[in-house]
Amino acid sequence: AEHAALLERIRADGLIVSTRGRGTYVTEAVSRAHRDAGDVGPDGIVKPKIKIIHRAHNVMLPDSLAPNGAKGSFTRVDKVHIGDGVPFVVMEIFVASRAYERFPPGADKSHKISALFREHSRIPVARDRQTFVISYADRAVAKHLQCSLGTVLIQMRSWWYDRSDKIVFAGNFLYRGDLF
Repeated sequence: AEHAALLERIRADGLIVSTRGRGTYVTEAVSRAHRDAGDVGPDGIVKPKIKIIHRAHNVMLPDSLAPNGAKGSFTRVDKVHIGDGVPFVVMEIFVASRAYERFPPGADKSHKISALFREHSRIPVARDRQTFVISYADRAVAKHLQCSLGTVLIQMRSWWYDRSDKIVFAGNFLYRGDLF
């Protein structure tokens, strides 16, 4: 009875619509409101909130992302993506400086860096590579992901190479195992 009364109140507010034999659905007005608030892109994909932790220019790749001593100047962006108010991935991303310089100023605060690279870098990606391993949250990662120390994480490392086989994008991504 309590649930029925709650559903009736939500229906009366125009937030849901029910059709016999088809089910109950969130109305288009609610979907449009979420889209207009920036939660959902025009393609219908939910976009995470982005929190920049740190940004540094003209850095080298760390050894963990520099196979065979890869060289070059990179911009490093450390950030967290948050979905439904819950942080689900912490990232350490390195973008070739020549590519990052072409991004619109401040765009990394509201857009995925991989999308910015594809749209603005003008550097064709000739090949890519990814690895996945199981990891765990240390104190710093647990703080950013709001999880317990030792929480199981999925660690993804990713590399994009240009036509000269030089790394132009590399990253270390730590996803919460319960939200992957």
